[in-house]
Amino acid sequence: MRTSYGLEAIEAAEDIAKDTLVFLDGDGKLAATTGNDVVPLGVLDAAVSAGDDASARRGTRVSYVVASEAITVGDNLMPAADGKVAVDAETTDDVRFAIACTSAASGEKLAIEFTSPEVVS
Repeated sequence: MRTSYGLEAIEAAEDIAKDTLVFLDGDGKLAATTGNDVVPLGVLDAAVSAGDDASARRGTRVSYVVASEAITVGDNLMPAADGKVAVDAETTDDVRFAIACTSAASGEKLAIEFTSPEVVS
């Protein structure tokens, strides 16, 4: 059964994504972020699905901004349109969301998937 999260969870997901610069390592894992100190680096795990060659993404810098109206609750976890978030609330203890965006370095289209149990308090 799908769970619908309230405004607090939506705002938390938005806070994590807003005005954040994401640096991915060669394996597509989250290496560092800037611009938002609420991102729990020890919890977030980013997986990139774009192209076939992970080495082509090495050092890729991704920048995205999320507006509150771009967040949907109870949707399937799918890459949304550029700069938008789709929240998957299948369980009661985590919020999973994917952000589709464009590489600032190469213009490559990227889909970054996050899972964070800290989003729901």
